[in-house]
Amino acid sequence: MKKKIFIALSVVLMAVVVVFAGVSYAAMTAPKHPSDYKIGIKYDKAVDSDKPMLAVFYVDWCGYCMKFMPKFSTLSKIYKNEYNFVMVNVEDKQNLKLVAD
Repeated sequence: MKKKIFIALSVVLMAVVVVFAGVSYAAMTAPKHPSDYKIGIKYDKAVDSDKPMLAVFYVDWCGYCMKFMPKFSTLSKIYKNEYNFVMVNVEDKQNLKLVAD
C-alpha cells in the first residue's frame, strides 16, 4: 500500500514539475518590453485606411504597458480583419507631434 502511495505522489510531483517548467520557459521567451512586440501598422497608414483603428500609446518602462501588450497581441490576431492595430511609442521623437495632439 505504501509503495502505491509513493508511486502516485511521484507521478503528481512529476506533473507539477513539468507544468512549472513550461510556465517558466514561456516567461523566459516572452518579450520584455512593449517595443519588442511588432504589432500592427504605422499610425499614418491606419488613419488613411477605412477600417477603425485601435491605437496603444506606450513607453517601455511602464508596468501597465508591459502587462497589457500580450492582451493587445491576442486582440490583434483575433480582429486583424476588422481593425487596424497601431503601437505608438510616446518617447519616440518621430511621434512628438502626434502625442502632443
